[in-house]
This record gives sequence, C-alpha cells and structure tokens, in this order.
Amino acid sequence: MKTVPGPAAVWAARRRRSLGTHWIPLEAHLFTGHPEVQLLLRNRGRTLRLGGVWYLAALVALVVAGLVLLALGRAEPFAAWSVAGGLLVVAGACEAVGYARAWQGYGTTADAVWGGVALIMTFPVAAGIGMVEVELWRDPTPVFWSALVVVGLGLTGFHASSMEPGPRSARLRRAVEAAAALPEAERARLRADLEAALDVLVDRGLVRPTERKDALAAPLGGLAAAFVNENPS
Repeated sequence: MKTVPGPAAVWAARRRRSLGTHWIPLEAHLFTGHPEVQLLLRNRGRTLRLGGVWYLAALVALVVAGLVLLALGRAEPFAAWSVAGGLLVVAGACEAVGYARAWQGYGTTADAVWGGVALIMTFPVAAGIGMVEVELWRDPTPVFWSALVVVGLGLTGFHASSMEPGPRSARLRRAVEAAAALPEAERARLRADLEAALDVLVDRGLVRPTERKDALAAPLGGLAAAFVNENPS
C-alpha cells in the first residue's frame, strides 16, 4: 500500500528553492496535527490561511485615511481630520491585535510584510494629519502624536514572524515535554515524516547531509532550537 506523505514532507516538496530552508515552518508543518505544540513554539500561524490579516486590515485603514486626507484635506479639513484620526485609531488597534495574536503563536511572514507596508503608509498619513492640524489650530493635537504610536505598532509586524521561544526558555521546554508526552506510535510517525521531509530537502539541495543528521538528533519540538547551537532538552 502506498504511503501518504506527511505534512512536513509535503511542505518540503513544495518549498520554493529561492526561499531556502527555514526550520521554523518545517517544524510548524511537522506538528500540523498538534496545535498545542505549535502554540508553545509560537508557529501555529505558519500552517493556517489568512496570515497577516490584522496588519493587512491596518494597512487598508491607513490607505483609506490617506485618501480621505487627499480628497477633503483642503475643502473640509475638520471632517478629513476627524475621519483620518478615527481610521488611525482603527489601524493601531488592528496592529495591536495582530501583535497579540503573534505572541499567542499565530504570527507569520505575512505579518512582517503587511506590517512593513502599513508602517510606511503611516508616515504620509501622519504628515497629512499634521498639515491639517497646523491649518486648523497651528499646534499638533493628540491625534498627530497618536500617529507616532501607530508607527511603533507597525514595527511590531517585523517581530511578529519570529517570536519562537528562546532556546533556554521554559516555553520551549514545555513544547519538548508536550511532544515527548505524545503516544509512541505518534512520535514514530512524526519522526518518519521529519526524516522524509529532510530527505526531500537534501535531494533538492536545500539541506546539507550534516544538517539532516543534526535535525534528526534534535528532540521533537526542539528542531528550530537545535540550529541556534542550543540544546533544549
């Protein structure tokens, strides 16, 4: 009977060569059926769709704010300021939620991409709000200063995609312990899936044989940590 490849092996076969090997998504796909381990490793989002949706929502709010400022900034400056300010608050709230979700384990590379674009978009919106405020009151209001807060929240997107627990953290130890507590048959299946994935990556030239050996020597749940020269066990 033909053996169905596991999720890690499927990921390895589909991984674009231009992206190289990244141990975090490989480990995420290995534990596709075990979200409790994925969440401890903060890589659950790597196997789910709609990655980066909160930062994307923030970007949409900022784009609309910019368009409102362009369209109404001169004709209706107070209305433009009010709407853009409200959308600025919405964008900041979306980024805060996105970062909180990433901290839980749902961060993805898309968070970094959309967070970066949203960060860039914040600057023209802040400048537009500042120009309108100078025209209306000559001094910046808290709405303008809140734009600077949104700039800071946009920076969180870059960190959202790389929040895996530290190599000596209690969270990583719990992930390794959770993996070790799985039934023996399931651990054997995970090992087989990992070995098949590594074989594919070696054949494709994305992993060196020495890296394959080190990856197989790492404890389940400690794959990514093994490649920062730390032993999580």
